[in-house]
Amino acid sequence: MSVQKIKAMLGFAQRAGKIVAGNNLVLQAISRPKPKGLVLVADNALTPTGQALIDKCRARGVPVFRVPLEMDALGQAIGKNRRGYVYVDDPGFAARITELLKEVEVLPFE
Repeated sequence: MSVQKIKAMLGFAQRAGKIVAGNNLVLQAISRPKPKGLVLVADNALTPTGQALIDKCRARGVPVFRVPLEMDALGQAIGKNRRGYVYVDDPGFAARITELLKEVEVLPFE
């Protein structure tokens, strides 16, 4: 059930204008001074480019989670087509989504 809640929170964040989706846009967002959100990676999205994004997140201290959603479902949650990488650009939404991810035992990339 928490996966549905994660999708709902992503939808709320999108409507609030707090979602950045797509590898290149996420890279730009986390490159800004003091990024304050978190990055979500679709379960089937890991590519060499995606690995570079994860490495940059780690270097910048941005939490990264592989969510139990396929690219289609992650995109659908934010009202878009397939999306492999999403940045939640709000500390409140990021904290709530992190709580929900912990409920389904999803841990950040180390």
